[in-house]
Amino acid sequence: MAIKITCPYCFREFNDNQVHFRSSYVNTGARKIAGPDGQLFDSISEMEMSYGDEDKAAVAQIVHEYKESSFYNPVSSDKEYGAFWKKFGDITTEVDSVNKDRNKKLMYRKVIDPSDIQHQKHLVKQKNGDYLIRDPELKNMVTSIRLIDGDKSQTSMRVCPFCHNPLPDVYGLYPVEFISVIGIVGAGKTVFLSQFMNGFRDYAAECGLTAIKSTASITQFLENNRVKEGMPLPPPTAEGRFEQPLIYNIERTSNNNSKETVTIVMYDIAGEVFKNAKAQSVKDFAPFIKKSDGIILLIDPKQFESIQGTQLFESSNNQEDIQKPSDALENIHSVIMESDHKYDKPLAVCVSKMDGITEYLSRELIDYISTPYTGEEIKGTYLNKQIFNMQAHKAYDRAMAEFIARNDKATMQQLSTGYTNYKFFGITALGLNAEVMADKKVSGHIQARRIEEPILWMLSQVGLISSNEAECPYCHQRDAFVSHRSWNIQIKKEIETKKLHFISKKEEVLVDVEVNCRCKCCGMAFYYDAYSDQSFAYKGGGKKDGGM
Repeated sequence: MAIKITCPYCFREFNDNQVHFRSSYVNTGARKIAGPDGQLFDSISEMEMSYGDEDKAAVAQIVHEYKESSFYNPVSSDKEYGAFWKKFGDITTEVDSVNKDRNKKLMYRKVIDPSDIQHQKHLVKQKNGDYLIRDPELKNMVTSIRLIDGDKSQTSMRVCPFCHNPLPDVYGLYPVEFISVIGIVGAGKTVFLSQFMNGFRDYAAECGLTAIKSTASITQFLENNRVKEGMPLPPPTAEGRFEQPLIYNIERTSNNNSKETVTIVMYDIAGEVFKNAKAQSVKDFAPFIKKSDGIILLIDPKQFESIQGTQLFESSNNQEDIQKPSDALENIHSVIMESDHKYDKPLAVCVSKMDGITEYLSRELIDYISTPYTGEEIKGTYLNKQIFNMQAHKAYDRAMAEFIARNDKATMQQLSTGYTNYKFFGITALGLNAEVMADKKVSGHIQARRIEEPILWMLSQVGLISSNEAECPYCHQRDAFVSHRSWNIQIKKEIETKKLHFISKKEEVLVDVEVNCRCKCCGMAFYYDAYSDQSFAYKGGGKKDGGM
């Protein structure tokens, strides 16, 4: 069966046998042309003039092969690729640091469509009569093609058939979750992402997962945005610039001890995009927000009016430069919902740079950002459970909510009006002992705190891990998947019916009940109310697997 793939750039859906490929062979036109006797020439015409009729057939064959090789000439403009990047200033952020020669760079290579009859002339037909090469160890997924011309190499550089942007190796083989990271102006999103990705493998281990880089863009991002003592902080993402998606494969062990993999795609989106809900940039970035399974929103504390202008932050001469979180939330909501409905996917509301506002924080919050996130260990092992430690975070969630409400009631009101599933986090990407100097260089010991917490919570919300938030009312374990969307199950309920002569009779009927949790220990489904922190069982028990 064909494997369904959703492009992480244009979000068009297609089967794996519809992918296109970038050629591994490039004809740069710089090579010499060898005549029938091996003599080298600079051009076809020079070679043709050097041989008589007796070599006519051999020369004709060389000319044919030379013209066929022009199929692999580098392209100056790829129509599909160009149409995508036109929305983002006509400047691609795809980087090929390996090939110094522009003509050999990946984005300028010939894109081959294996279903195109003209393109098939350049491909090796497989034994099954197809031009596609499949990998039996990857669910028979289409992974490559083999070229007839040039170096006769096998190429596995897949691209989307609609926008010609690159598809990472094995992308589409596993379920995909999309997450948008939006930084309101000045929130330090780039520093946050750099610090997080530097430690993602360790952070994933805190909840029993293994994180594996899937794209070279992650390495490139880290090289371009280093956070190091004595070095200037990375510059913010330019308005209107689309950064390459940051893609990881996340591995976990299932209950039957087999390995499962989920692909996580993270989008780096500048908050300036949402300054004006009607701006073209909003329309260009809207698909990434709409398709996201969750949003992480970073707020700079100087955006709170009660903190603006203090000695902790430079006072803005132009108040319009300060983007209000409530305005950004309203604009984001208008983009993703386009209606009066509330946004019900998970939203992590993160206040960044908490290290700079300690005099505004309670002792509880100072302790919170001074200590690292800790998972929950499996007894008798050195490994952690595949859960987000919501039990430990609950008190901090309340404290952060109180802090934001005290400093910015408009933001709290906007959350209440437009969103249903949100949690609060406080983070510091540099740590309490680091200081940003006037020249933007970092002084002191850098030690990020709590930056992984919002993303780990997001992983629990998209179903990758569980949460110890809810206690199962059946087996009383705190190891359940809490869904951000409820679903219905059917249970048997005894009702009393009246027959003739007013004789009552009890009958069992199936009724629908609402649940939003499934226990990973006993498999039972139940309803958990986060506000009262109570779990509700159903008489007779919820159906195992409960429809999720």
